[in-house]
Amino acid sequence: MEEPRAVKGLAPSEGSGTSESARSTSTGVGECAHGTESRGEWVLRSRLLAAAGFRHGFSTRVGGVSAAPFDSLNLGVASADGPPDSPEHIAENRRRFGVAASGENLPWVLARQVHGAKVHWSEGAIADPRDLENLPIADAVAGRESGRLLSVRTADCLPILLGCPRSGLAAAVHAGWRGLVVGVIPAAIDVLVAKGADRDALVAAIGPAISVAHYEVGDDVLDAFRGVGIEPAHRPPGATQPKPHLDCAATAQALLAEAGVARDRVEVLPACTFGEPDRFFSYRRDGARSGRLAAVIEPRG
Repeated sequence: MEEPRAVKGLAPSEGSGTSESARSTSTGVGECAHGTESRGEWVLRSRLLAAAGFRHGFSTRVGGVSAAPFDSLNLGVASADGPPDSPEHIAENRRRFGVAASGENLPWVLARQVHGAKVHWSEGAIADPRDLENLPIADAVAGRESGRLLSVRTADCLPILLGCPRSGLAAAVHAGWRGLVVGVIPAAIDVLVAKGADRDALVAAIGPAISVAHYEVGDDVLDAFRGVGIEPAHRPPGATQPKPHLDCAATAQALLAEAGVARDRVEVLPACTFGEPDRFFSYRRDGARSGRLAAVIEPRG
């Protein structure tokens, strides 16, 4: 078995400090934009991606039309027992967030996310987002054509947006711990590079996700990383916590760096989905009927 590769510049016992500090001192602090239909916070943006010319955004739960427990800007379908959010509400929420993020009512490119490493390359016709069974199965969506929003949905997992300012290519990545283990980050970057992106020019933004302070995991999760040669950033068990706490954001930063996206080209937005119930949905906090957040980006090709 390959020896686990350590997170660069971060000992495993230092995971919590790095994640929390990265969320407050990353390259460019995420800025907030406000929707015209609500005084609440609608969309979080990355200054790195904005400076590179990409229209994009990470959602909060504010500004939509859905009723509890999906209140109010629910952007996805919950797979759980109980009455679902209505397709009409979800469609209206997507319209509102898409306009807030991009300035236009652009079509969304969605995929059926399965915590894997498959990348869907979007070109030509866009699948109807209401036809869930016929959406492509993928955990990253990439493309070059403008006039569409590449998107992923989350409710604690990492949403990662990638853009190449030289080629205009972009990608949206859904990365929970399983996605990090199976390699969804390098898979998305490899597809972008194969299609013409410059690896040395790529910029990335990591959006709201569960923070190390709240992400308790078992040893089996850490072992899954180590089994593929990755030493995950984490806070080890101690007097105040009986189990390890995984630092997905810091682990993702290290994997981005290994794939060629240097740390000064990665921005981590300072937010925790679990710890901020007024701003974000959280699967771990609220259960399977939690609403869904989204991250979107428009290519510039």
